[in-house]
Amino acid sequence: MLARLNVSLYTGMILYLVTTFFWGNTGHFAYENLEEQIENLQRNVYNLKAHGKKLGYSVAALQSDPGAIIKKSRGHLFLRQGEGIIRLKGYSEKPRPLSPGTFVNARKEGIFRPEPYLRTLAAAAVIIVFLFYRPRREDS
Repeated sequence: MLARLNVSLYTGMILYLVTTFFWGNTGHFAYENLEEQIENLQRNVYNLKAHGKKLGYSVAALQSDPGAIIKKSRGHLFLRQGEGIIRLKGYSEKPRPLSPGTFVNARKEGIFRPEPYLRTLAAAAVIIVFLFYRPRREDS
């Protein structure tokens, strides 16, 4: 009886540890997903830094060149007194994004915690092994 109990508990424990190693929240597949998210965030940071440099050049030009100020203000449809806007029919300008960065979700599929299911599987294995395992008896 004690041998059956020990074998079933060891089986359940090993099954739980192996399944958690691969499919747990900190398992192998979760680690691969985290590496993918790190790459996405690094790409996003790189794009934001490049955009920041462009904005830095634009700010420097606006601080030193009055013609650049007029050009930029016309781009935002700011006019001097007495000026007007002529709109051409059939022409539409593509909207420009405010920021080149993208929103990176922590997990696309939502939060899923597999540990309760893995514990249930291990507990079921313990019960099944305990019920059906019969140790061999050695004839002496």
